[in-house]
Amino acid sequence: MDTVHLTRSHTARRAAAVLLAVCVLCALFLAPAASLTVRADGRGTYVTAPDWPEGPELASDGAILMDAVTGNILYEKNVDQKMYPASITKILTALIAIEHLSLEEKITYTRDDIYTLERGASTIALRPDEELSVEESLYGLLLASGNECANGLARQTAGSVSAFVDMMNARAAELGCTGTHFANPHGLHDENHYTTPHDMAILMRAAISNATYLRFDSTRTHIIPPTNLVNETRPVKMRHEMLDPYSANYYEGVVAGKTGFTTPAGNTLVTYAVRGDLKLISVVMHSTGQQYADTKKLLDYGFSGFQSLEASSLETRFQAGSQTKDAMDAVLQDTLIGTDLAPDSWVTVPKNVSFSDLTADLVLEEQGSSFGRVVYRYEGMEVGSAALTLKSGGGQTFPFSVRSGLHIVRADGEQVLNVPLLIVIGAAAVLVIVLLLLLRKRRISRSSGNISFRTDRKGRRL
Repeated sequence: MDTVHLTRSHTARRAAAVLLAVCVLCALFLAPAASLTVRADGRGTYVTAPDWPEGPELASDGAILMDAVTGNILYEKNVDQKMYPASITKILTALIAIEHLSLEEKITYTRDDIYTLERGASTIALRPDEELSVEESLYGLLLASGNECANGLARQTAGSVSAFVDMMNARAAELGCTGTHFANPHGLHDENHYTTPHDMAILMRAAISNATYLRFDSTRTHIIPPTNLVNETRPVKMRHEMLDPYSANYYEGVVAGKTGFTTPAGNTLVTYAVRGDLKLISVVMHSTGQQYADTKKLLDYGFSGFQSLEASSLETRFQAGSQTKDAMDAVLQDTLIGTDLAPDSWVTVPKNVSFSDLTADLVLEEQGSSFGRVVYRYEGMEVGSAALTLKSGGGQTFPFSVRSGLHIVRADGEQVLNVPLLIVIGAAAVLVIVLLLLLRKRRISRSSGNISFRTDRKGRRL
């Protein structure tokens, strides 16, 4: 005869076994996905590590020095504080116009473009119904800071100034600006028109990556030809004095930039400078006449204290046979011999720091022909990154499949459902249901007094 007896210890053992099975199976299939964590790009902060150059004291209320290649911050002062930008607003206005308009098309300027501006606003003296090409309007905008040019370009681009302002705010958000809201395309004062030093550096970085924008913004002087209403030429000159070799504020290496001023905003100044391999963006805001002196201090600090190193030519840790390479093979479950660091990948570090002093982390992510990045850090701060790509001739795919959550990224780059993982999840669900049924049966047994019955071989109770 057999005895059927559901005891507490017996049920507990079954429950523990089921839970252990679920945990083991989930760990086996989820572990690869967990190793493929993609870290979002950080904002970066000005650090005071022992080997980090000491930053200058500035009079301006807000300032930032950004590496134009990596986007890393080398110096900051109130970089996330909202401030009025004044005419440095026109950097984004010009960029959006260039991205959407043909340089040859004509703009017919209206009375609203001209006469809605406040008294004393800078202009290039356009008249209602005067025609100017987009190209000449951009020279008037960036060199002479013509506010009517901003209105005309905005209307030509979006159909109305208000629609263009919506484009400005959308583009700023797309580029990663978090403290910016524009109310007009020119920067004349409006309480709802503000940005931050960090956001302005982001906008300038996007602008200088556009070759057409950089051509306009690096021009020192230009002559606007006669128009349909004016027979004389209009000479315009870059107002950023650090580009002018005859100015006391001239600075060797300054390539482009934009000035700004209103009484509430004070002086604002955005500057792009290059010396050797080091490319810097400087922003100073809410200054009281110290914008050039502070910009010089920032650029001196950057060029004297930092260097740019080409990671793709110096990196050896991701070659076949290295310990890092072996660790990567274990994660990727395949070989990386057919891969390279993307060329023209740079890190920016203090001059007394060598490339071997940096730590390197692998971040897996698919972006075009790139399947990941090597992120470099010094004293815990990100100083640059390099994309991992296939060697030339390898096409636009990567030679392995990677488990990532509920999907698998196949060798051809296509994402498909991770069927094995789904099967495991289903099996785990079945086991959980069985466990719940066992627990329910146990409760029923306990409610009947946990009585045991003796049965004969045919299951009949004696």
